[in-house]
Amino acid sequence: MPTDVHLTVEQAILDAVRKPAQRWNTEATLRVFQIVAIIIGGAWAYYTYVTFQKKSNDLALKAAQARLRESELALQKAQVDIQKGTIEVNRMSQAPVTTTERLHIEPLADAKSYFVSYDYTFANSGNGRVMITPVMAEAFVARTPAMDGDTLINDVADPGALQWQVLSRHGFVARDHWRADMKVVNLPDEALAENGGGGTGTMNAGESLDGNITLLVHGKPTDFVGFRIRYSIYAIVDGKEKLVSDNERLRNFSPLGITPKGKEKS
Repeated sequence: MPTDVHLTVEQAILDAVRKPAQRWNTEATLRVFQIVAIIIGGAWAYYTYVTFQKKSNDLALKAAQARLRESELALQKAQVDIQKGTIEVNRMSQAPVTTTERLHIEPLADAKSYFVSYDYTFANSGNGRVMITPVMAEAFVARTPAMDGDTLINDVADPGALQWQVLSRHGFVARDHWRADMKVVNLPDEALAENGGGGTGTMNAGESLDGNITLLVHGKPTDFVGFRIRYSIYAIVDGKEKLVSDNERLRNFSPLGITPKGKEKS
């Protein structure tokens, strides 16, 4: 803040200034110069003080503004984190889809062929409407060579000791979305889209959609058969479709000589 500056002058100097010009002498002149120097020095000191104070106030203001901006950014980040968490919770509450798989293998009379049926179900266990589309359904077989030792069994379509070969690959799109010559693409794989089926469609709360793959496989009991289902889930809110989860997967495989129990995944 500006400070009042008071200057005092000795009475003798003032008397010398007031005396007639003919009595002006060197001593008086020096005193006048001293007075002028004091006044100029005081003015300069005042100017320097005011300028410094202004710069100090400006710096303090900028520092306060920087702290305020930092607080605003921290608040915005916290709000974004809250929104992200809310979105994740909403996504989970809008589209809780439970999947069920059932793999049935039955050897035929010739002991060289197997009837294989793979069923999968999408169930809407939430409160809102959801849609499953598109779906890519694949069947695989892995021929096992003669092996002397133990072998690590790799998952369907993954590289490893078992060399999985595609037996069938089909694409499905919900009827409301299907168009002629449409393809279901999940790089690097693609398939011509069928109109509905394969577990695609819309489900209200408590409803379910089913898909099935049926094969007649020729092979040894130690050969493997496997299945992979890739699909996307949409939540339907206020008549609008919102992608909730893309490229979910079901995977199931078994030796032809063993029939596994059904599996559930939520």
